[in-house]
Amino acid sequence: MSRAADPHRALRRVLAERLGADSARGLTGCSRPWASVTFSGARHEFDLVLDDAPMLARAQALHDNARHAEFDLPGHIVADFNVSLSATACGQRLHVEALTVEAA
Repeated sequence: MSRAADPHRALRRVLAERLGADSARGLTGCSRPWASVTFSGARHEFDLVLDDAPMLARAQALHDNARHAEFDLPGHIVADFNVSLSATACGQRLHVEALTVEAA
């Protein structure tokens, strides 16, 4: 039996692609297991300090389109996806929260 890809790594890769190559090194995150009576999966969080205008523009687009975002994660479905932007002393900060569940 083959194991499905790690959804945290796959989601991080997709986010880095959507935010631009420069974001990959600064995108930090963590995940923790999650389960309900009928589903199992994981909750994911990612943070990125946005230190240039192009990255901020891509993050704003991700934020604006979060309700309609689609992801191709082998063996997993993104069931919930939220994006927030906030000001920090170092610039703007992007915060992403996602819930993935194992596909049946």
